[in-house]
Amino acid sequence: MNEETSAPLLSVRHLEGPGFAPVSLEISAGAGVLLHCQEDDALTSFLDIISGLAPAHGGELEWFGENALGLSDAATLKLRRQVGYATGNAGLISNLKVWENILLPQLARGLASTDEEIERLEERLVAILGAAGYHEEWIHDNLRESPDRLTDFEKIACGLARCHLAGFRVLVGDSLFGAVDSVRAARLTALLDWLGGHQPDSGLLLLHQGNKPDGAFGLRIWEPIEIVSLEPR
Repeated sequence: MNEETSAPLLSVRHLEGPGFAPVSLEISAGAGVLLHCQEDDALTSFLDIISGLAPAHGGELEWFGENALGLSDAATLKLRRQVGYATGNAGLISNLKVWENILLPQLARGLASTDEEIERLEERLVAILGAAGYHEEWIHDNLRESPDRLTDFEKIACGLARCHLAGFRVLVGDSLFGAVDSVRAARLTALLDWLGGHQPDSGLLLLHQGNKPDGAFGLRIWEPIEIVSLEPR
């Protein structure tokens, strides 16, 4: 393992924000952290700080071995391109088709331009949505429809598919399990495990509003998954 992959992907040391007390955590390649808190505002504040959208009140933050506090806009944008972000509402734009929501970010980042490259993206998309439990017939029927027709779980699956196609070194899942019932939570766990198996050098950060969950939702691939409590102010 080279130096780049052996260094922590994300290191937080006594990081403090306006909505939460100092917290420390570390994510290495192939491992994960589940950060939980009863107050959504505290989780949002933490996410804003590690994303470079808000300043910290104290502590240290490193992404991929480099200090990430006080970065320029250009450096912050470069950092974000290495981080996949998936949320309970997926952030899909309703006046674009589902396929456009997934494809356009790849085109904008230069990850696909030719018909052959787009076809390969489609094949990979079919594979990941298949891991979420959907057959090709469902995929082809829904990709060219508005995301407003999708259920919460379907939106989450599409958001995770978009992250996978773009590539990531760390996947941040924001309130994913709070948006689904127990049956779909099991499918979500299987999908996240599939992603971890296909991107074994990546890390996982799950933000969860609520009590400490048992067994980190049954996730098996990103191990160990440390469970950390975020204390609100």
